[in-house]
Amino acid sequence: MQLAAVTALYDLGPRPDGRGLDRYRAWLDATLRLPMAFTVFLDPALPAPALKPGDRLLRLPLEVFAPFAWRERVGAIIARHPERTDIAYRQPGHGLLMFSKFDMLARAAAEGGAEGLVWLDAGLMRFFAGDPAEARLAPEAVARLAGADLAVAITPRLGAALRHGRLPRELVGSAKRLVSGGDIFVRAERAEAIARAIFAFVEEEWLARGLWDNEQVALGCILAKGLPRTEIVAVSKEYAVLAEALFPGLRRAEFPRPGLAARLFRALHYAREQRL
Repeated sequence: MQLAAVTALYDLGPRPDGRGLDRYRAWLDATLRLPMAFTVFLDPALPAPALKPGDRLLRLPLEVFAPFAWRERVGAIIARHPERTDIAYRQPGHGLLMFSKFDMLARAAAEGGAEGLVWLDAGLMRFFAGDPAEARLAPEAVARLAGADLAVAITPRLGAALRHGRLPRELVGSAKRLVSGGDIFVRAERAEAIARAIFAFVEEEWLARGLWDNEQVALGCILAKGLPRTEIVAVSKEYAVLAEALFPGLRRAEFPRPGLAARLFRALHYAREQRL
């Protein structure tokens, strides 16, 4: 199966977490060094990234993507929840952009060229060290995707919910990470249908009821309902697990280890959430 990648970079203004656009531009240039053809959706106001032969650049304004039609409804929901501090609530455009990745995958599929598409966040290479150009696509990892329309890695929190047969309602609005949204596989011929299904879920199950959250929670809810031909590639707290499986030569970056107090707090917080 021939694979291609899709990614995007847009300027949404200052991020609440302080990550500047220049850092994302550098991360995008690194991500594009992976030995795979990319379709890059780019903010028309930004300079072009460092493309390889075979990469294609599509400059489109955010307003063309289906989720941005939700802007007013999402803004009204967020205004009722000033206590929520996740970026999905503090920067509405970010959540809309994250949902737009499914529209972008569908648009890339319509351009043709590959049987399977892998969404890779522009900043995904921050989790890896070394030169991505030296990584090689693993045939056995590609073969595992052959029967899937959608493939994702999920977190232990969602894994436990799927085993118990229920997804706590409290998770909608929590902005918890249930699915690794930074790297997703979609079969090209099913990309448009998957995008429509996700958007219909958000409009009918969330927006109609005054609910909002990120795309990782939405995918978790959809998987809990049951989505045929979905491959769970891993249950892990790590980020970029699918990308690592596809390119086993990638080496994990080492981040400073948090202090004992921070580790205890995170362990207690995680244990409490598992009881929800």
